[in-house]
Amino acid sequence: CLSLVVGFIVFIIVTQSYHTQLEHHLRDHPIHKKLHSKIKNLHETVMGGSKRTKPDNNAVAPKPQQYPRREQERPSEDLPLHPFASLRYPLLNSKVVLLYFAASWCPMSTPVTHQLDALFRPLLLPPLPLTNNNNDKTPRRLQRHGASLVFVSSDRNAHELDAYQKENWMAVPFDSPDRPRLKQHFRTCAKVELEGLGMDDRDREIPALIIVSGETHEVVSYNGVQDLHEREEGAMGYWTELVEEAVVKKEKEEEKREVKDEE
Repeated sequence: CLSLVVGFIVFIIVTQSYHTQLEHHLRDHPIHKKLHSKIKNLHETVMGGSKRTKPDNNAVAPKPQQYPRREQERPSEDLPLHPFASLRYPLLNSKVVLLYFAASWCPMSTPVTHQLDALFRPLLLPPLPLTNNNNDKTPRRLQRHGASLVFVSSDRNAHELDAYQKENWMAVPFDSPDRPRLKQHFRTCAKVELEGLGMDDRDREIPALIIVSGETHEVVSYNGVQDLHEREEGAMGYWTELVEEAVVKKEKEEEKREVKDEE
């Protein structure tokens, strides 16, 4: 038993001696010195050591980056949807414009409305505080917003329209001439509206979601409701890609036209 105790004590002494020699060896190693120097410099910088530079109180903060509009963008007066005053603000300030034809009394509209509101409310360009249809005073943002939604209602009165409209939606006013004209332009309405609109037939019933490029006014999809069902939150990215492709295509067509005119 005594020999076991003595052997254990000898083992501890030898082990401690080995660890001490190893520590001294590692401390003198070039890698250790280099690492220790970096740690020391980092500590001085973070904790305010002698190597930390004093802040310059007179320094000017950098200006946020701005994104001007495309120089080749056509004047809005030349674009096909410019006559619709209710659409000027979203078209002028959004890359993607969702035209939503629906009604509070239409049961098929309800799930589409809930899905649009749940998925895209934070992404939409907020409406103006006050309605402004003056051509010369339509506000223009420095950079186009991602998307906006315009509600083209088939409701029976203004109260139903206002009650059904969701946050961050824009709506064509109930008594605006744009409301029937948009339905005639896109041939999209409720069946009960056909006679009042002077239409024999329609291309689309409600609910309908038509996706338009804010820059070119080109329709990139008439199947927004189907896109929404199939792609859900991915639908917005899909529509954005379609709009970007339409813009590039339009630019190439205009470049070819300019070259042809010069010839």
